[in-house]
Amino acid sequence: MDLSEFEIKKALDQYKARKEYRKDAYLKVKDDPEFQKRNRANSNKHYHANKEAKKEYYEARKEIISLKNRYKYHEKTGKLDIYMLKYKSQYDKLISIGFIVE
Repeated sequence: MDLSEFEIKKALDQYKARKEYRKDAYLKVKDDPEFQKRNRANSNKHYHANKEAKKEYYEARKEIISLKNRYKYHEKTGKLDIYMLKYKSQYDKLISIGFIVE
């Protein structure tokens, strides 16, 4: 599917206009108490409907999240060299999943 420059520009302009329209519409109703009540109810319903799925998602990725957090801590404190020596297997795993690019 090859698009001409004109078609690409048109699509981008339409996207920007649609985004601006939706933002303006939201800004008009965001302070309306009825809207807030409906929005809170929808959010609450979504939370309760997807609570187990979120928990399963976290449980499945708990190890990777822990590895990333440990790496970020050592990066922030400037101790990456210690991390690379002390946790070599974890460092290699982060490289294999693509979190760290050498």
